[in-house]
Amino acid sequence: MGSKFSFTPEQEAVIKHDSGALLVSAAAGSGKTKVLVGRLLSRIEQGADISSFLIITYTNAAAAELKGRILDGIRELLALQPGNAHLRRQTMLCRGAQISTIHSFCIDILRENAHLVELAPDFRVADEDESDMIKADVLEAVLADAYELIGESEGFRELVDTLSAGRDDRKLISMILEIYGRLQSKPFPQAWIDGCMDEFEMPGITDAAQTVWGSYLIGKARKTTLYRRGEMSRVRDEIREFPEFDAAYGDSFDSIIAGCDAFLSALDISWDEACRCSEIEASSVKRILGFDEFKAVRKRCIDGMKKCTAPFKCSSDDYIDDMRSIVPAIRALLELVIKFDTTYLAEKRRRGVTDFSDLEHLALSLLIDRQTMKKTEAAETISNRYREIMIDEYQDVNGVQELIFNAVSRDGTNIFMVGDVKQSIYRFRLADPSIFLDKYLRFADVELSDETANGAASRTSRESEIRLSADELSDEAFSKTKTTGEGSRIMLSKNFRSRPGVIDAVNCVFDRIMSKEFGEMDYTQTEALIADREADDDNGCF
Repeated sequence: MGSKFSFTPEQEAVIKHDSGALLVSAAAGSGKTKVLVGRLLSRIEQGADISSFLIITYTNAAAAELKGRILDGIRELLALQPGNAHLRRQTMLCRGAQISTIHSFCIDILRENAHLVELAPDFRVADEDESDMIKADVLEAVLADAYELIGESEGFRELVDTLSAGRDDRKLISMILEIYGRLQSKPFPQAWIDGCMDEFEMPGITDAAQTVWGSYLIGKARKTTLYRRGEMSRVRDEIREFPEFDAAYGDSFDSIIAGCDAFLSALDISWDEACRCSEIEASSVKRILGFDEFKAVRKRCIDGMKKCTAPFKCSSDDYIDDMRSIVPAIRALLELVIKFDTTYLAEKRRRGVTDFSDLEHLALSLLIDRQTMKKTEAAETISNRYREIMIDEYQDVNGVQELIFNAVSRDGTNIFMVGDVKQSIYRFRLADPSIFLDKYLRFADVELSDETANGAASRTSRESEIRLSADELSDEAFSKTKTTGEGSRIMLSKNFRSRPGVIDAVNCVFDRIMSKEFGEMDYTQTEALIADREADDDNGCF
């Protein structure tokens, strides 16, 4: 942080906004931590206690760093107002402020309400090694019980025949653990499993295209075919300039393009129609020397379309019959997962331990009535403690955490969320960036006035960094949110970390590779980074 700093109009809008839920899409190097701290300091200067805020970060290290920066900010404010008793009190409260990870927060509310979830008040959190050891013991016992009753379960016999080679259960064990792990990111695992069984049993399904899997394959085939057809059409236009090659290969290009068109039309009709049109005929060609680039495009298209149409060699009825035939094995697998889950939970209770997933699910059970889906009395009590809930790295939350945040908020109206979906890298930890994207697409933008831009550009003193009172950030700092009944969005796209050349290169690359299909969002001018660091400024990494 330099000795001089001026807030951009967008940053001022984030700090000042106070009319409902706010999502801040903060690009890399855009100063998101500064505005988070600035927003909190602004509220403190207006008279709020830091203890009335719940601030959630992704790691313990990030929580410690954030707490240090907030404390430094309060002390700097106090240096400007040495007689301010409220600020002196905040320096004391800051050390015990609720600035933590989601798991630390869950631990706090579980210890406070342990009796409601049948936990010992002195429960401890098992580390990963201990959890793995308990899982292995429990899963061995669960499978042993299943094998004892194998004669009574046709589904389990089919499951073992499919996944186990001889006496080797490693694939079955791996699958149970993988499904169990994914279940932990679902707010209501049993409901998710019931939904899976409905999809496999396929009630009312008459065409493979109506299934989840068929729909996926058709969508993938459509995208591939459109790409291959476009590539062939482009080259077809080029080869007209080469009469000799056109005479030898033109008809073949035309037949492939026509085959792609027929297959695309069939995909919109039914699975069986797609099967009927899945043979992409490439008429014979005359041998001719040269033109290797054109030939390579034709070969890529033929090979690519063979892979693309490979799933469309069996009829819809055959696929549906095959899928229904594995329902008993799938049901047995999911029943094993549930049995493992309940047995594992019971063993953890016996030992007086929890794991990190337990913390979230047990906290959720305290906060949401699973029958009515309404907040419990405990949730109402907790939500009344907080003026605002601030969530950093919001792009990395999952469905369980999202429900927890909403349960301890005031009907979702006092949640401040900051993150960047383009930096979501934790899907392997079951983060769900679609939660961020849903709000990103639904929430209305906060509109800035021209006066704000002029005012923000002129504020360059050190005092402007730390004095964030409502008087200083004028009412012209931003226009009120459009009425949506949901929330507001502010984009922080200016990058203060990298030189303009680096920003241009990043924008150039992501403009070409990032799309809804590839990265779940298009990289448009709205998402592009804006360089706000002088090209000759040597402060920073690059």
